[in-house]
Amino acid sequence: MSGEDVDSPGIRGYAEFAGKKTKVVAKEEISAGTEVVAVGIDGFKILVEPLSRDKQILPGRTAPTERTACR
Repeated sequence: MSGEDVDSPGIRGYAEFAGKKTKVVAKEEISAGTEVVAVGIDGFKILVEPLSRDKQILPGRTAPTERTACR
């Protein structure tokens, strides 16, 4: 992971991960109950992104399968 665009403290900005520019946020910015998806691993840190609104699992619904997500 290249941290050239990441500024401290708070570790916010953008970093390159697997050839893709990824937003980096401090863990304090992710509130309890925010649904996130793991996008990679950097050493002992798990990189996550907020789950987009259309992919969130609402109460009483099941997670979309890959087949239904492609429709």
